[in-house]
Amino acid sequence: MFLLEAFVLDFPAGHSKNLYGRTLAVHLCERLRGQLAFDSVDALIECMDSDVARTREWAATHASVAN
Repeated sequence: MFLLEAFVLDFPAGHSKNLYGRTLAVHLCERLRGQLAFDSVDALIECMDSDVARTREWAATHASVAN
């Protein structure tokens, strides 16, 4: 068994935002980066912001897979 942490973008309004304990299907389409250690919370947030931007760019060019 593997543990996966997924960051859900643009979660639909009106749905419960608490997904803990629920079963979800996650399709892995492309790897953004490997696991990193961060020196500060600010460095983590900066990397997460970059991950989100890169994910949105990828999704814009792969709409049939991203939706």
